[in-house]
Amino acid sequence: MANFAELAYICDKLWLIVLLYSVSFLFFSLACLGVYLFLIFSMKRLHDFSESGYWAILVFVPVINALLVLYLLCMPGDEGRNQFGLPQ
Repeated sequence: MANFAELAYICDKLWLIVLLYSVSFLFFSLACLGVYLFLIFSMKRLHDFSESGYWAILVFVPVINALLVLYLLCMPGDEGRNQFGLPQ
């Protein structure tokens, strides 16, 4: 009888567990999408001033990522054509 009571309690809280896992998966998916988009836009911005897109990997280095963001925000792009094409 004790096992039935435990099972009833677990099934009663099952909707909460499913909800928490669903919300966790949603937030994880959004975080992965955010990191992906940040890498893509960082590469495009680096190409604006003739730098290699591989520098965007520095996003994963803890202190350097803040400096990279400041660099991407403050550095002016090339006015003319560079090796990556015309400015947007």
